[in-house]
Amino acid sequence: MDFANLLASAGSITWEIIVFIILIGILVAVHEFGHFIVAKMVGVGVIKFSIGFGKVICKRAFGDTVYQICWIPLGGYVRLVGDVPDPITGTEPTDSAVRNNDEVEVNDDPDMTPAIKAMLKDRSRWFIEKGFWAKTAIVFAGPFFNLVLAFIVYLFTTAFYGEASLKDEPIIGEVTAESPAAAAGLIAEDKVLSINDNIISEWTRLAELIHQSGGNLLKLRVLRNGEEMSFTVQPALGDIENIETAKKESFYFIGIKRKELFDRKFIPLMEVPVSAFNRTVFFTAKTYYGLWQMVTGQVSSRNLAGPIFIFKEAGRQANKGLEYFLHFLAILSVSLAVINLLPIPILDGGHILFFTLEALVGEISMRKKEMAQQVGLALILALMVFVIHNDISNRWRRTGQIEWKDKVKQTAPQQTAGD
Repeated sequence: MDFANLLASAGSITWEIIVFIILIGILVAVHEFGHFIVAKMVGVGVIKFSIGFGKVICKRAFGDTVYQICWIPLGGYVRLVGDVPDPITGTEPTDSAVRNNDEVEVNDDPDMTPAIKAMLKDRSRWFIEKGFWAKTAIVFAGPFFNLVLAFIVYLFTTAFYGEASLKDEPIIGEVTAESPAAAAGLIAEDKVLSINDNIISEWTRLAELIHQSGGNLLKLRVLRNGEEMSFTVQPALGDIENIETAKKESFYFIGIKRKELFDRKFIPLMEVPVSAFNRTVFFTAKTYYGLWQMVTGQVSSRNLAGPIFIFKEAGRQANKGLEYFLHFLAILSVSLAVINLLPIPILDGGHILFFTLEALVGEISMRKKEMAQQVGLALILALMVFVIHNDISNRWRRTGQIEWKDKVKQTAPQQTAGD
């Protein structure tokens, strides 16, 4: 690699890092702000609002809360007063044991301003002193604000870019190297007009005729730079991995990909909120359905992606434009909301599950809660290892790429102009 390419590569990585930090920072800040603002609204004290983990970059105390940004941007937290177990109020067997413990000792943590110390001794500000609905609202607010973020993003993109839908036009966007199409002389931007005298107006029809060709010669008539031209192509049998099932399927291909073109429809401003709401609901339902399909084995779990995928995809989408980046942000925000609401201990959904069980059957001991939290942590860590493994292995998968089973016949291009 020469020096110029090295600089270009370094610049690309730097850009991807910046985009990734912005993306994750927005998602985390919105999620934690949801917990924070609702806690304040129902009278629960917030000791610390943190974006990121690890070593603190900067922090500042305002009123009875310390706000900070840390070096590791993969998350954040809101530390509530009286959230059991709590290193300040002390670990007790049950929530009620903490409530009945009148000896609350405040340590010499430098973050403990006089305002925070006074708040710690005010039991009316304790999380565990609140009822079922208040605690549930605080925990639910994080995922809910992520859904609100998606809604706001869709409001913006729909208002400024309109509703976009992929066109089904038979225009070639890419020709695979060493493919039948490349051998025949087809190039990107060619618009296919007919195949064996069958008029083509949609890409789906074009793909159908190629897949069902049986490997027989096809005569393609295309429009190139305003001129009609004819090409003879012989499809070859190849394997391609189904993205959903991760299983290989065999079809006849010629090695072309569709050009992404979008129809944009601008709608009246009064209809934009309805459209944004519908899109948020649609992607939320789609995410839940996708998880259900994975659990039931209908879709391969290899489709689960982790931080490495997000890192690369964030940069790729940002390079395509603001609209693409915002759409990716909205999809991730919905995914974060859905995952956090799963009834797994340590996640927001797990906390809500415990609140509900305690409301129905009575108080659960801290020992049982801690054991459940440990199980939940183990599950999350195992999931993280799995998705990182997916990210690494998927880097080398040939998803979307054809593995030719038949030898591609490298015949000389056959073409005629006009007719």
